[in-house]
Amino acid sequence: MPYNTSTIEKILTNFFNFFELIFEKISNIKPEDIKKFFEFLLSSELQEKIFWIKIIFVTVSAIFIFCIIFYMKNSSYLYVKYFEPLMAKITHTDSDISKRKKRWDKIKKMLASDDENQWKITFLDAQNFFINILSESGYPQKDYKEKLEAIKTEEKIDIEPLLKLYEIFQNILDNPNFKLEKQTFQEAIKIFEDVMVKINLI
Repeated sequence: MPYNTSTIEKILTNFFNFFELIFEKISNIKPEDIKKFFEFLLSSELQEKIFWIKIIFVTVSAIFIFCIIFYMKNSSYLYVKYFEPLMAKITHTDSDISKRKKRWDKIKKMLASDDENQWKITFLDAQNFFINILSESGYPQKDYKEKLEAIKTEEKIDIEPLLKLYEIFQNILDNPNFKLEKQTFQEAIKIFEDVMVKINLI
């Protein structure tokens, strides 16, 4: 049911009265009151009471910072997904082949782990790296399968193995408990690398 004019006027009146009251309270604050407030915040008594709270916050912050640094150091995903496209837009240039090769070698090294979860992360990194490197190298199609069709036509590449790898990629995203042997991930890395070398991406 729509409001009538009287109701709207009452709402506006109450609204302005509220802010007028707030402004009046603020206006009545004396400089010495503000000084006392800051003295209280800086007082040793208050600092002693919140000491352990500060310790907890500092500890939690340190843990989060460590986790962020650890992940960024051991995964190229953030770099490939966010930082590199941003830098490419700013400089209007793509990374040269030697830089791509260096990032790819870093991804491959992560597969040496005995941790199955690390294999999955490495595979996801490799798939994302491959998708992004195609976009940078003249395959701007939004759909990944359209990119593959383009390289199939232009470079005469058999894309069936790449389509199967993309199915694995989607399965891992949909189900983190998806099981695969390490050999499968090793073969996947080799397939990506062979294609990228053949079409001069790395």
